[in-house]
Amino acid sequence: MESTLQYHWQRLNLSTLPPPHRGSSLVFDRKRQQTVFVAGGTTWLWNGQIWSKVQSQNVPSARNTTHLVYDATTECVLLFGGIGVDGTPLNDLWLWDGVRWMEQQPSARPSPVGGAGIACHVVNQQVIVFGGITGFDGRNGSNRVGTLSNETWLWDGSTWTEQPTRGAPPARMGGQMVYDEARAQTLLFGGIGSTGYLNDMWLWNGTAWSQLHPDILPPARARYQAIFHEQLQQVVLLGETIEGSNQSQRSYQIWLWDGTSWSRYSTDAVMPGSVEGLAYDSIRDATIACVVAGGKEVLPTKRTGTGLPELAASILTAQTWIWE
Repeated sequence: MESTLQYHWQRLNLSTLPPPHRGSSLVFDRKRQQTVFVAGGTTWLWNGQIWSKVQSQNVPSARNTTHLVYDATTECVLLFGGIGVDGTPLNDLWLWDGVRWMEQQPSARPSPVGGAGIACHVVNQQVIVFGGITGFDGRNGSNRVGTLSNETWLWDGSTWTEQPTRGAPPARMGGQMVYDEARAQTLLFGGIGSTGYLNDMWLWNGTAWSQLHPDILPPARARYQAIFHEQLQQVVLLGETIEGSNQSQRSYQIWLWDGTSWSRYSTDAVMPGSVEGLAYDSIRDATIACVVAGGKEVLPTKRTGTGLPELAASILTAQTWIWE
């Protein structure tokens, strides 16, 4: 059942903003009560009013599809792997303690992977990483040559442990994982599998996977973002569709999961770009979205052999939006 509280999207007019970066990530640091944003090899902090850039020499390298989560066991923000700017998957592991990044060197670790799902299963004190794409070479434009994974790995604060793949969800990249705090279970939704976009739903209970079959499911689409909303006591799924030309305008549907069924929120949102990071600030009851706006610039004086305008390099800007 939808809450009687009415939430609305609002763009904030800020003098200082993180850089626009595709594939960045955002997470709320519960211990320090601030939101951490990792973009293009830089780290930024949001205190509910302003962004501030972290001045540190020892930081994770720039990457895309950054896997970021708050690790309740170590009480640190955890960064794992992703796809480097040269197109190479990574499997390094870093912890942010509110002051500095510290690289970890566990003896075993998952294969280098990008586009994996990540969540912290609080009750079992484990960070879970599922799926992604391995062996990916992104240097040749948008050609994605790699292998989709259905591996499940658990981090207990000091050691990685691989779980059996029997009974695991099908291999995919871009699946959304979120810990449902009200029901103490981790959910996996959608992604891109071998046959295209998915909208299946799975539950991780701390030891095993099982598929869920609600009567209604959000539609399969390219991009979703998921958070747990403490005020609503529901999982919030933000789904994107492209509305305008050159990806200049996008409409976002909001879906709510109450532990039994999905319901679509009463109002959609239209934003001038893609949400590259989404986090819920439980102290201020606000959902923060980092939006990258802009796209390819049309060159009207030149045309290709097919009569279509040629396009220049991307012109991107950063924006901060809140849903509260």
